[in-house]
Amino acid sequence: SFKQWVLRHSLWHVIAGADATYAALRHVPGEGVIEKLLLGALVRVALVYCAVLALLFLVALLLGEYRRGLIWDCGAEWASWVAPLGTDLTDDASSSC
Repeated sequence: SFKQWVLRHSLWHVIAGADATYAALRHVPGEGVIEKLLLGALVRVALVYCAVLALLFLVALLLGEYRRGLIWDCGAEWASWVAPLGTDLTDDASSSC
């Protein structure tokens, strides 16, 4: 399904971002000078990212399926998403945002 693809694609972005971060920090210039600061900053950023993600999941669960659907539709409209050819969408075409 499309929603499943979006989740997998988002997960791919997280993995690719982690891989790029590792590659960028593997042999950083001046590593000896910033090594202790770098690890602490990276851990803090990762913790904040995880906390925000957990908060978003919690809010999504508390909103209920109907409101999540409205937010999903609004996001799809804002991103100019269109249904694939041959897909029958029975929702009205009016703006939900």
